[in-house]
Amino acid sequence: MSWLGFISLFFYGYWSLYSLPILSISILMNFYFGKKIYAMPSKNKLTILIIAIFLNLFLLSYFKYANFFIDNINYLFYYYQISPINNLNIILPIGISFFTFTQIAYLVDTYYDRSKGYSFKSYLLFVTFFPHLVAGPIIHHKQVMPQFNKPKKFTPDLKKITIGFIIFTIGLSKKVLIADTIGLYVDKFYSNLNFEFSPDLILSWLGSLSYAIQLYFDFSGYSDMAVGLSLIFGIFIPFNFNSPYKSLSIIDFWQRWHMSLTNFIGQYFFFPLTLKLTRSYSSQNILINNLFSLIIPLIITFFVIGIWHGANWTFAIYGLIHAFYMIINHLWRKQNLFEKIENTILVKVIYWLITFTAVVFSMVIFRSESISDAIIIYQGMLGMNSIEILSPNLKLLIVITFSMFLILGTKSTFEIVNSFFDKEKLKNINYKNMINKKIKFYSTLSGILLFLCLLQLNTPSTFLYYQF
Repeated sequence: MSWLGFISLFFYGYWSLYSLPILSISILMNFYFGKKIYAMPSKNKLTILIIAIFLNLFLLSYFKYANFFIDNINYLFYYYQISPINNLNIILPIGISFFTFTQIAYLVDTYYDRSKGYSFKSYLLFVTFFPHLVAGPIIHHKQVMPQFNKPKKFTPDLKKITIGFIIFTIGLSKKVLIADTIGLYVDKFYSNLNFEFSPDLILSWLGSLSYAIQLYFDFSGYSDMAVGLSLIFGIFIPFNFNSPYKSLSIIDFWQRWHMSLTNFIGQYFFFPLTLKLTRSYSSQNILINNLFSLIIPLIITFFVIGIWHGANWTFAIYGLIHAFYMIINHLWRKQNLFEKIENTILVKVIYWLITFTAVVFSMVIFRSESISDAIIIYQGMLGMNSIEILSPNLKLLIVITFSMFLILGTKSTFEIVNSFFDKEKLKNINYKNMINKKIKFYSTLSGILLFLCLLQLNTPSTFLYYQF
């Protein structure tokens, strides 16, 4: 286990030597506070927890949001003709949001006696485990710590190695063959935005759809690679995606998209906040109950989710858009207007089309460098710029069509892996033979995909979520 921790630190330092001391300080600080909370009497635990969370959020805020705050203060200073404050020379440590949230969850669970006092060696590996460290998924200590303490987990297992390789290759293919290919068009589209270039209806929707596809294949590709690499070492970490673009509602979408973040925010923020507000403002009035048990918690939660992604008002607006979506979705469910026909194909298609369109629409502000850029695209999507029937890029249309086929017509890697490890079905000897056949099929496919990926690895490429 020690050697894996060393590899993880080397991996992180290789990507960003500057960030390594910051990560080390964070680990030492949180391990210390975790030990203090675990050993202290109940009455003193809360004070230590508050101090620990404050220091974690201070560290995160300084590196991720300090210049954002300065920029917003300077806007006010400009209005009142006050000399601006110079921005700080700050380099954002890779994965700081991920390792900060991971450790806050550990501290909270220690406070509530939901975790035990682990050794420093186990804790170090838990935080730094290299497959997930730089871009997630956000792992929970209960998901991996018990595995680290089982030496058998690190014994080479041919089945796990093979399936890990399959999942890794699928993820690599998503990134290299699809995300990077369509990303060339996306970068060109968003970099050309200005008030002299106003994309028309078709171009705006193609650009927006392209980014939605790029982001999904890029981030889910990395997540699959993380799961695959981890499985090669005998460790299971949670999947981050489960075919989110097949969702029939926004609620369903957030149960499938960036699932580790959704689970974290739900467990440690949304549900405690909802419970607090419901207890404090319970009423017989339906409107008041909806306001404090649903609307306010969702607005606050999704504002936090938005800001978590980056120090820009565009991310905050993205979060608020999804808060609005979620509120409408929850209120719609309460009406049960189409309960009798909800399972019909026509209604499902309509639900899917509305959900997917809403998600693509929200991705515009997520990708845009500024609110003004997003407004230009939104105007185009609504037909306010112009409506022209032009011959679009043929290669782009082929990639979009192929991508949508993969999104809607194939199983997610989450479903593929679950089919390999279904213990109930594995009791059947015939099913074991079927599993072996599936492994052979996916292994062959992975070999072909790996070959195609190697042909494309001639230019540098980074994952989009490294910046978050």
